[in-house]
Amino acid sequence: MKGFIKKYGVWCACVGALFGLGAIFACFGSAANLVVGNNTTQGGSVYDLAFGEEPYAGLLVAWIFLLLAVLAAICASVSVLFKIKALEKFAGFIACGAALLLITAGILFFCTVGFIGDTIVGDVVLGVGAVLAAIFSLLGGIACLPLALANLLK
Repeated sequence: MKGFIKKYGVWCACVGALFGLGAIFACFGSAANLVVGNNTTQGGSVYDLAFGEEPYAGLLVAWIFLLLAVLAAICASVSVLFKIKALEKFAGFIACGAALLLITAGILFFCTVGFIGDTIVGDVVLGVGAVLAAIFSLLGGIACLPLALANLLK
């Protein structure tokens, strides 16, 4: 197991960054849907709710965490791949931070209904964009862990 982590940890972090980018693009999908009786109305995208006229702080924080995590995962991967001495020592800690930020963003994306549920009358259901952003964020966070473990096991 230790050999696998040391050999493929950097590529796992690259995959984690790609999942994070997928989560950023998934934010263009609907954040929540309003269900009244038999009618379902599609709400705005995650970006609309995070940056709109009345922004929801939880979604804004999730998006900022997502952006910081993708940058951190790319930084950690590049520092190990190209043997950048100044950052290579800290790549494990950077990857660990990226994993924690991605997992936190994923949890926050799953809480979208809780953020907007009190302001809307009717049943609010989680939208496809929020679900995909949450799943991609969680998968990206899990994928960044091997690089963190590889540098911590040295």
